[in-house]
Amino acid sequence: VLSNEFEVLNNLKKLTVMLLGVSAEKFMGTISEEQEVLAGLANCTTSVFAAEGGLLRAQKVNIKNATEAKIETAMARIAVYDACRIVESEANTILGRFNGEGKAPWIQKHICRLTECLPSDIIGLNRTVAEAYIDGTWNFL
Repeated sequence: VLSNEFEVLNNLKKLTVMLLGVSAEKFMGTISEEQEVLAGLANCTTSVFAAEGGLLRAQKVNIKNATEAKIETAMARIAVYDACRIVESEANTILGRFNGEGKAPWIQKHICRLTECLPSDIIGLNRTVAEAYIDGTWNFL
């Protein structure tokens, strides 16, 4: 059910690892002075981690309980979509700090491909989740 989302997640992981590597290489001993870069890397990492957690939970629920599957799948798709936008934005910001040096231009060429998400009705997915919460059919705890 969520195979496309897992593929997108793997691409986000690749890009995040690339960003971590080139940032470590570029700033080596001065990375502690690059707080904005570190914050961007943290945003990428946590977004990918959250999306993966959502996907794994939805996958587990899809196997066990069809009633909850719709909501969990919607939340997982929203998390992947949000992670795409966050990682794309942070990647562009971080690589802008490189001033076109090192491997940054090569990674820059691949940002769009690696953060490409399949078109989803995010508004509809958000409404599905909100309605389940409002009418009490889903307990988020």
